[in-house]
Amino acid sequence: MTSPPDDQARKLALDITQSHHVEAPAGSGKTMLLVARYIKLLSCVSHPHEILALTFTNKAAGEMKTRIAGLLQKADRGLQPANDLEVALLENAKAAIKHHEAHRFLLLSPEGLQVTTFHGFCYTLVKQAPLEAEVPPESVVLEEEEQGLVLDESIRQMIHDILTMPDDVPERRAFDNRLLRLNNRLPVLVEEIKDLVKKRDLFSDLVKALGAYPNLDNFEVALTQRMDGIIMGFLRGASEAFRATPLGQHWNAFWRHLKEKDAPNAAVLPDDLPGTAWPDLPAWKAIAEALTTKEGRPRQQIGPTMGGFYKGFAKGPWGKQVKELPIEVSRMLCDLKVLPGPDASPTDINALADLIILVARAVTTYETKCRQLHVLDFVRLEQAALKTLAEDTVGDLQLFLDHRIQHILVDEFQDTSHSQWTLIQRLCAEWTPGDGRTIFLVGDPKQSVYAFRKAEVRLFLEAKKGIPLSGQGRLPLTNIQLEANFRSQAPLVTWTNQLFGRTVMANPKAAFDEVPFQPSTAYPRLQENPQTPPVSLNIFFKDNSISSPAEAEAQWLAQTVRHILVEGSPGASIGILLFTRSRLPLYLKALRKTGLAVRVKEGLKVAEQPEVAHLYQMTTALCRPQDDLAWASLVRSPWAWVDATLLLKIARMSPVAWSQKLKLAAEQYPEIKRIQTALDQGRRRVGRDPLAEVVQEVWMALDGPARVAASFGAEGVANCRLFLEVLKSNETGIPEETLLRLDSAIESLYAPESPDAATALVDLMTVHAAKGLEFDVVFLPFLDWQPLAVGHHPPYLLERSSEPPGLPLIAMGPDRRLGKPEPGYRLLKRLSDGRRMGEAKRVLYVGTTRARKQLFLSGLATYTQSGLRAQKDTPLAWILKHTTNHDGGLISTLLNPSGPAAAREKGEEKQPLPDPVPFEAQPLPYVIQAPSELAGPLEYAQNAATGEAEPAEHAAIRGTITHRLIETLWRNGDLPDTDRIATALAAEGMNPDTATAVAQEIEDEVRACQKEPFFQWLLDRTQPDGESEYAVEAVKQPGIIQTGILDFVKQDRDHWWVVDFKTSRPEPGQAEAEFVKQQAKHYRPQLIAYQGMLAKAKGVDPVKIRVGLYFTNLRQWHEITQNN
Repeated sequence: MTSPPDDQARKLALDITQSHHVEAPAGSGKTMLLVARYIKLLSCVSHPHEILALTFTNKAAGEMKTRIAGLLQKADRGLQPANDLEVALLENAKAAIKHHEAHRFLLLSPEGLQVTTFHGFCYTLVKQAPLEAEVPPESVVLEEEEQGLVLDESIRQMIHDILTMPDDVPERRAFDNRLLRLNNRLPVLVEEIKDLVKKRDLFSDLVKALGAYPNLDNFEVALTQRMDGIIMGFLRGASEAFRATPLGQHWNAFWRHLKEKDAPNAAVLPDDLPGTAWPDLPAWKAIAEALTTKEGRPRQQIGPTMGGFYKGFAKGPWGKQVKELPIEVSRMLCDLKVLPGPDASPTDINALADLIILVARAVTTYETKCRQLHVLDFVRLEQAALKTLAEDTVGDLQLFLDHRIQHILVDEFQDTSHSQWTLIQRLCAEWTPGDGRTIFLVGDPKQSVYAFRKAEVRLFLEAKKGIPLSGQGRLPLTNIQLEANFRSQAPLVTWTNQLFGRTVMANPKAAFDEVPFQPSTAYPRLQENPQTPPVSLNIFFKDNSISSPAEAEAQWLAQTVRHILVEGSPGASIGILLFTRSRLPLYLKALRKTGLAVRVKEGLKVAEQPEVAHLYQMTTALCRPQDDLAWASLVRSPWAWVDATLLLKIARMSPVAWSQKLKLAAEQYPEIKRIQTALDQGRRRVGRDPLAEVVQEVWMALDGPARVAASFGAEGVANCRLFLEVLKSNETGIPEETLLRLDSAIESLYAPESPDAATALVDLMTVHAAKGLEFDVVFLPFLDWQPLAVGHHPPYLLERSSEPPGLPLIAMGPDRRLGKPEPGYRLLKRLSDGRRMGEAKRVLYVGTTRARKQLFLSGLATYTQSGLRAQKDTPLAWILKHTTNHDGGLISTLLNPSGPAAAREKGEEKQPLPDPVPFEAQPLPYVIQAPSELAGPLEYAQNAATGEAEPAEHAAIRGTITHRLIETLWRNGDLPDTDRIATALAAEGMNPDTATAVAQEIEDEVRACQKEPFFQWLLDRTQPDGESEYAVEAVKQPGIIQTGILDFVKQDRDHWWVVDFKTSRPEPGQAEAEFVKQQAKHYRPQLIAYQGMLAKAKGVDPVKIRVGLYFTNLRQWHEITQNN
């Protein structure tokens, strides 16, 4: 057999005198390469423990240990190699055994080898040096679910402590402010704090920064400097891409042409392409506005109002170049439009300070509790391990490791986190090139899909330059690129290369951590020209026969899988891989209907199974007599079912509490008496016996196991047993505390495998779970998955800059009272979305490369008169784009294949529902009061231009747009042109013909205000201590919360100004002074209320807050005080 195409690269990787950085694509046999290098190193080192191999999962570590020990044992027994590959491996294994005769027991036992996970190695360091690690001796590592329990208890303790503090304590103020910003949604605040405690290794940098800059203004400057690196990354990518286009290469000539033709945009476009520093951003934004649409496409409609070009521009050669701008380039330019300007604040610095104070308190409470329990979570474990290898001091452990560890191998290096990368650097800190010590990093950046575990793919690319050594430059690595794919047949490899190389991963964006694609070559090259395409794309959409495309897809999938196993390829291994679990129940239901045995890995959440939900409600009812939902649910559980008629009768009984309703119903209905008897017996034992025992006995008394088995089969019983085991393991002796611990423990628990899963040939799992596996046939359904489909803005965004040294940056989400994202938030949102999209492309790559022989793709689309349409930014959209532009005959496309009957329209008879149970809503514990309601409506005066009465709706629209213009003027420093103002007026409902004239009036009015001294001072952007459309809330008195949006707030040293802009005008014949007095009287209660609210929010004396009206038509400021 011929050698693989990368044979020389593989031989170089086994050169144990050098350090290497190896990029190994899917199916390239990287694990075997690691094993081969490890065994070869064993034949040379003085002691087996001079070699350290690090992986990321216990499964990977176990697999590597087993392979190495298996080869050593095979060599020790003198067995013959199974293939050509094993010949050299066994020779090196024999040499290793001979070399370490005194340590045979270490070599021949998998546990004797230093092959471990990062966390396992960190724990070894901490155990050996607890003093340096600053952890209590004998500390143990918490499992992931246990970490959640301890964290939940710590957050509850923290909140309890804060609520007992006086109102003026910083933690209490921060808690109240943050809760107010989140609309009093305590669960959202709790989840926010928990998330940041888990990310405290990243967030702690910001806490330290706040400590270093006790002045918030200085802290804001520091954050702005961090934002600069991200902005430069966007600008550099867009600049490089645009300069490579014909238009970019001839920009000077293009601009001169516009100048000669007096094009309106020539006045705003730069005559030369700008640089990539943050101050260059406005010039790039001008280019982006001229050349691209809001959607990020090159302009096709071009003219004076569309890009600012001259009439007839579109017909010339320059117009053609604008229209033909590559879509990738136009989108990169469009991204620049939303970036914050160089004078923008990164975030609401006060809101950020509140959050940092709360999280710092939460971290202290959590870590104190962990120390008391002598436990470590994974973040603390990594931080403690790094302390044992501190750069500023050299301890005994460091000296020992520097002597002992001579060679390091790291598997799946693309999944390295920042802390793990730092650990590697410190292990190599005293190494020098050529000293005989080596490091071997291997991975595939295209398979980096664990960002949720803090993996940073950019570290893989950065490591190609070498390993940074403190004060010594870098330890050089030889870069090796593997090519051979031993897994997939040639047609599949060819199609994958084309899909990702030409479309999905083409033109990677460094700012979004996208990685360049490296093609593979199938080895050996079999089935070069298959009779049928190896890839099948199946698209489902609504038509006259299919009403539910999702059900149609699920049933097609089940039928196709069955066909392969029964008629096509009996015995073939089949993997059904999902991007998310959202459609897993639908697919699983369809598969089970066909009678197929399916092995589901971490598929269905236990808490979401109906039988477990009922058992949980019964547990809750036993602990909480006041929980009406739990008690009502009892009579609809499988073991205590009553029909709807009886349920309605019980609901209409006079007692309010459901626990009392059931007690009364038990006297009348035997079926309820059976339930009540079991519950009474259980209730008497709650608090005395373990809760799990009480629940199990009540469940058994109600014949629960048999009823569950009849409704949900053996799997349902297994789920209930698992629930009871978890309940037992979280027993505290106090029912309410046990229930709280149960909530945390069961949240992330998955249902156990089905009893028939052991013999299954079909595996159903997520793409993430399939990493490292392979199947003869792979199904990738749900190609319409939308990675960016999020229904709400998260309350904060925390991202690490892609620019060295990769410092973190955080921004607060939109204030729920305004809904307007801040400049820094928009930047991080774009960065976060780009990174999520980049990872989604890598997830698709992992899924497609699991297949050996055949790949089935499917998803949902819409079919319109213009043809088939997939949702934007979905795997299906990427694949359709590729098949349209590069159809190489390797993929077949089927539309609505074999529509199943269950997905078609049915004419089922619907049963009438009973009358609803009377429901009385519980009153809110507080009332929202808006000060603007204190001022009733005023009559609007005449139009300034015509002198005629202006319709009230037109006056209201005029006021709305004028306010927006002032806000735009404050944020951007200039006004939009008249056409845009007219468009905004029309969008609000004004007649377009009227809007044109009114737009000019409004623009003239605001520009006149710009010349007035007070207005000039107010909107002076060189003094940025102001805010337009400022949202404020305050508690007026118990039970009443005031909320409002102030037109403009400005701080002037220790005084504050609150300005309410008014666009109204005097009535015909009304004196100006009389008009102003009337308006002041009308709006005085509102402004005095605003004064009090802002005073409470800022913690200042109300006398230091000046409030008043500014009349834009009169260009006059009128102050309102307590006395006038």
